[in-house]
Amino acid sequence: MQLLNDKTNNALKPLLINDIQNILSSNLNKHQASDQITNFKLRHLFEEVSKQLHFPWTAKNLAQRMHCAVPSLHRYCQKEFNTSPMQYVMALRINRARILLTETNWTLDVIATQLGYANGLSFSKAFKKVKV
Repeated sequence: MQLLNDKTNNALKPLLINDIQNILSSNLNKHQASDQITNFKLRHLFEEVSKQLHFPWTAKNLAQRMHCAVPSLHRYCQKEFNTSPMQYVMALRINRARILLTETNWTLDVIATQLGYANGLSFSKAFKKVKV
């Protein structure tokens, strides 16, 4: 930075500016690649979750599967899905419930069990909390 402010070395300024731009651009590309990898891992994680909605998911075991800390997982989900990890799991369950309710003749208790709820009553309460 001192060289940029130096009044006597005007010939070096364009080269220094070019080098600084290259460094900044390189770091931005690294962060973008890192974000893409994280987003891919996150989407893969929730694809697995959607196949196992009956499992009693917690933020802790989701973070463990993602190989990150719970606050990091929360931040990734907020950035990618605009919601918390557990709210996203709940949304996956409710969306699956809508499909099962319309396409099967299963009882509420059977659907609740398929989605990880203890019974039809607990599932019904969760379903009612969701804003349609």
